[in-house]
Amino acid sequence: MMIFTLEGVGLKLDDALAFWKAEFSQKVGAERFDKEYADSIRHNYGREGKRTDYTPYSCQEVFSSTPGVGDHHGCPYRHP
Repeated sequence: MMIFTLEGVGLKLDDALAFWKAEFSQKVGAERFDKEYADSIRHNYGREGKRTDYTPYSCQEVFSSTPGVGDHHGCPYRHP
């Protein structure tokens, strides 16, 4: 969900790739990020695959979602 929210507030694809690479590379390394994760980010921005530009969830949709066991998403104010 966060990737769609960041795009929705105006984060450009190049900036998103740099942000996620910096975060993921700490755990998986830059080369693995480029091979396994960068395509997904470009896909979410509508630059890969079926070229659909996804819209972020509304505040109401995020607030009403219920994360499952072990999930780390949803509204941080409702599910701390």
